[in-house]
Amino acid sequence: MPIQISMQDALESIMVLRAWLVFVLLISILDNLKLAKGDSTEHARRRLVDQTPGFISIDCGARGDYLDEGTGIFYKSDSGFIDTGTNNDISPEYYSSMVSPNYVRQIKNLRSFRRKRIVTP
Repeated sequence: MPIQISMQDALESIMVLRAWLVFVLLISILDNLKLAKGDSTEHARRRLVDQTPGFISIDCGARGDYLDEGTGIFYKSDSGFIDTGTNNDISPEYYSSMVSPNYVRQIKNLRSFRRKRIVTP
């Protein structure tokens, strides 16, 4: 027996998914801000981790590698690790009023996947 879904139900589902996306994005942003406010000891530990052999910081969706001046962490684009997925820009309305300009680079784009996952060597 086929399941009938009305247009109204489909629209409600889309709105619920959008609300969850905004919620997850806000939680991620707030968590990132909490990390960014760490004391100098925390920043020193992060710099140490960044210099540890075998450790890599990947920015999914970044168009190129870059150094975060605030934390001293070097971020590598995921383009060298995966060839699937699509890059998407996050609308500024979701982050512009809540995030310091220092952190916009890390959250303004992302890579989304349908089924594949990133596999690191």
